[in-house]
Amino acid sequence: MSEARIYAQQQNVGRTSEGNYVGLRGTRDGTLYTAPWEVALVLEGNCYAITDGEATAPVAQVDHAATIDIAKPSVLVTVPNLAVIMPMSLYIAIEDTIVAGLFDIHASASDVYDNAVTNTNDLTIQNIRTDRPNSSRCTAYGKVTAGGTTAYTGNSYDFWNVSGGALIDNAVAAAGGESGFVFKWNRRVSGVAPIIVGEGNLSIYCATSTDANTTFISAAWVELPENAIS
Repeated sequence: MSEARIYAQQQNVGRTSEGNYVGLRGTRDGTLYTAPWEVALVLEGNCYAITDGEATAPVAQVDHAATIDIAKPSVLVTVPNLAVIMPMSLYIAIEDTIVAGLFDIHASASDVYDNAVTNTNDLTIQNIRTDRPNSSRCTAYGKVTAGGTTAYTGNSYDFWNVSGGALIDNAVAAAGGESGFVFKWNRRVSGVAPIIVGEGNLSIYCATSTDANTTFISAAWVELPENAIS
């Protein structure tokens, strides 16, 4: 018989205040309950998110014309010294592709830190826990139109890439549908996510090689002080 014992709290869950000892919780058959690491960080108030484009107002992206300019990310999150982030989920929805053409959707992590950018939208970083016990140290920009050093000049990792192919003109009758115009990345599905140690950045791109598309973009990440991993 096992000597490892836990409290059977399948329905009537006991809770205590911070800093007190508490017994491990399990089901009535002895199976241990565990919370995913990300859920624990959300409960701590260390998970943040941004959205560029709200309600029925998408963002008209930069017109990259024939060549996609990597100095003009659709969303840029800069990570300052002493902060660390790990992306958890990214979401891009293209409302209007304008015309048919090649597209480039990807995200990169880099040790390059550059706040000297020109952008259209200063994005508000929200705490996923709505009482906001903590604040992010990062800065987020939407629709960067001019930048200094690009992410790809440093130690960079292109961790999400659905480039190539072609998007149809969704103004054409019968075009559209989620499968064609919504793109999602999730750490739990995709595997290892980058750890962006400040100073560094997260760059998200949604660009076409013809005209500027209109998009909704959201991103969520967990954030910790650098001494949590060093």
